[in-house]
Amino acid sequence: MVDHSLLGPKPFSTLTEYRTATGGDAVAFARAAPPATILAAVAESGLRGRGGAGFPAGTKWRSIAAHPCPVRTVVCNAAEGEPGTFKDRWLIRHNPYSVLEGS
Repeated sequence: MVDHSLLGPKPFSTLTEYRTATGGDAVAFARAAPPATILAAVAESGLRGRGGAGFPAGTKWRSIAAHPCPVRTVVCNAAEGEPGTFKDRWLIRHNPYSVLEGS
């Protein structure tokens, strides 16, 4: 099987298996860093949304961080708006841990 940048030779069965194979633990890294450091890194990265507007993620994250509500929810929209597409849901089903780890 050809090695792919998003998918390995087989799906990972558990988050522990994923972390063992990739050495990743982005959640622990993010929890150890001050929020301002994470916000600055996202803004500096130039990361943008994949919608038509390509809205800067750093701007969006800063606005949410400043909101007074203590409850936070992560939403991963894998809706396939184009007819006949299934790419995002396929990737998430085969490697959901890369979504959690941001890789």
